[in-house]
Amino acid sequence: MSKIVAEVEAEAKKIATEASEAEVKKVAAETSEAESSGAEKGAVFSEGIVETVDGIATGLFIEREVVRGANKKDYRNYFLRFNLRGRSSRVDFVPLDIGGYEVLDFVFGDALNAELILESYTVKDNRTGKITKRGMYYYARNIDDTGVYKAQIKPKETSDKNLLEMVLSSM
Repeated sequence: MSKIVAEVEAEAKKIATEASEAEVKKVAAETSEAESSGAEKGAVFSEGIVETVDGIATGLFIEREVVRGANKKDYRNYFLRFNLRGRSSRVDFVPLDIGGYEVLDFVFGDALNAELILESYTVKDNRTGKITKRGMYYYARNIDDTGVYKAQIKPKETSDKNLLEMVLSSM
């Protein structure tokens, strides 16, 4: 496992184990209140507590290229170039929704690349306080004299996610 991914996961575990007693008591009080009001035992009353770790810079950069479509419109592709085992390849990224392309335009501005940032997250069950899910958010970030610009992105396909994990583990 790469050093960066290990650091992010270690920090996520640290945050997850440092849940405040007040938070646990609050969840227990809400649960007992809901149960006393006749709610079904074991029912989920909210989606859970999501905790994140501040993003960790990877030192990798996402590039943007403009491609002209058959309909004469300009489209933007976002990708990470890398060499692994002597082969050049790339990981394609997309925003989370269609409106995210405009946000990425703000992030990139006039630049042709933006830094890849990883942010780990954990989700705790409100009822038990146990971690039910762990994962990673990916961001494109650019910092200039006017501020910090950041947009959430995701690998385009499952194969892109697998390639990204290989690149990060080789660092």
